[in-house]
Parts: sequence; structure tokens; C-alpha cells
Amino acid sequence: MQVPGLELLAAEAGRVEAAHAMAMLEVDAILCPAVPHGAPPVDAAYGDAVEALLQHWASWTMLFSLTRQPALSLPMGVDAAGLPTSVQIAAPLYRDDVVLRVARAVEVALG
Repeated sequence: MQVPGLELLAAEAGRVEAAHAMAMLEVDAILCPAVPHGAPPVDAAYGDAVEALLQHWASWTMLFSLTRQPALSLPMGVDAAGLPTSVQIAAPLYRDDVVLRVARAVEVALG
């Protein structure tokens, strides 16, 4: 795939802007769902795989990847339909230790 130089520079500027915005948050960690909805049935069709990834699966995790923040998805069990659920934990840049401590605290709290 060929990307014009100006588009690449604009994308990088947007990534840096998002990273700066995340760095300005005065929080120790962010907890949010790992994906914006429950897991689909195994045989569900999504059509365009790239569109499905960006809109249905990676939309919330992508922000932390682009801003280079440490993050992890922690399995939380299953929903009423028996499908897996998880929470995503993210922390400020270079604070992997916070992500791991929060994940451990959630695991201990839930038994």
C-alpha cells in the first residue's frame, strides 16, 4: 500500500497529538471494556475484515497502541450468553508496573 508523504505526516501528527492528550490525563490507570460489545457467535460474518477490526474489535485498544501506552486485556469471565468478556487496563507512558498492579488487584478482588 502506498501512502503519500503528506498523509503519513498528518497521521503521525495525529498520533502525537493523541499521545499528548493522554499524557495530560491526571489518572493512575484507565479501565474500560476491551471491545465495545460482547463477543459474536463463532460463525458470524463481518464482510470486510479490516473494517471489522477497526470498527468492531480494535477501536478501543488501538488508541493505547497508537499512543504507546502500556495496556492489557484481562479476562473477566462470561456473559449471560456464555460468551467471554474482558476489561482493558491502561496506564501512562512507561508505567507498565501500574498496569500489572491494577490487573493483579482486579484478579485478587474477583477471587
